[in-house]
Amino acid sequence: MVKHISYKDAYLDFWKRSIDFSGRSTRKEYWFPMIVNLVLFFILLYVGDLIDHALDINPKNKLSFSYFIDKILGFVLSIGILAVTVRRFQDLNMPGIFAIAPGAVAMVLFVLGLIISQFGINTNFLMVTILPFIIIIIAIVFLVTLMRDGTHGSNDYGEDPLNR
Repeated sequence: MVKHISYKDAYLDFWKRSIDFSGRSTRKEYWFPMIVNLVLFFILLYVGDLIDHALDINPKNKLSFSYFIDKILGFVLSIGILAVTVRRFQDLNMPGIFAIAPGAVAMVLFVLGLIISQFGINTNFLMVTILPFIIIIIAIVFLVTLMRDGTHGSNDYGEDPLNR
């Protein structure tokens, strides 16, 4: 019997398992919290800016609402997002290390560009045209991969969360 997960359960599961990097997460357990958290994060940033402006607080001040939301909530969310992304890849029977692949590739290409520039070679074309293009292609592949249906039945990372 196929198990159905409600949107509420998917969102609550994101927070309950925000530091759990083992097991599997379905598409709903991944995409719904990602979209909700993104929207809530920007709404909270906007509200924080409004409060800072109303109280005449500089948003760069470490005691401002905007700073707190951006840094603290951003950090907490990033750990949960990394955990659910790892579990999503594991649902596809892929190693969770793929969750950091786009960022790692971008960093390697950026550092490579910096190293090349030290030899007097103009890297403007590389940094402005090629690097963003490669990052966009990697991001598209990353997103399409995360949209795929998970492995039916058990895989190397556990039982099917949907009991298929």
